[in-house]
Amino acid sequence: NTNFDASGAYQDVSASPNQNWRLTGYCLNWQNSEMIGPGTFAAAQLAFLDLTNAIIQTVDSPHFGTDAAFPLDRWSPFEIDATAPANTAKVRTYVLYVGDSADRGSAFFDDLNLFNPVGGSNASTVVVKPAVQISWPTSASITNQTINYQIQSTTNLVFTNFPSVNVVSNGGFE
Repeated sequence: NTNFDASGAYQDVSASPNQNWRLTGYCLNWQNSEMIGPGTFAAAQLAFLDLTNAIIQTVDSPHFGTDAAFPLDRWSPFEIDATAPANTAKVRTYVLYVGDSADRGSAFFDDLNLFNPVGGSNASTVVVKPAVQISWPTSASITNQTINYQIQSTTNLVFTNFPSVNVVSNGGFE
């Protein structure tokens, strides 16, 4: 089929041009909701937006299930590195399940982290922010086209950029 669509979630974070960003996480193809279909895949994405929310640039993870292996019942790690282009006002993190009306199954994502890696333009400080975790099946019931989802809120997550350490000159490192 040629009618592909995506379901997923996203979150926006303020950003500036030339900032380095890294998105890491894990994706799962669970045997009790196995992804089935010739064009079905799961992916994560960083999108850089300007002040009008127009997308300037996108950078994808591997497309698990089409151009990257996606074995059953094993968490597949991914990492996306990108530098914000000129006119960036936000970086948007997407996690997506892509397929068409003949495809079935779900993609599960966990332990997503967006941060400025060492050499990024943010200082190494600890920030405490509320967060929302969303879990949902990505394929709807054939009879009523309803998707059920679960939202969990965590109000005390701690995000930090760790300072770089030269382990070669650290005599206590073993």
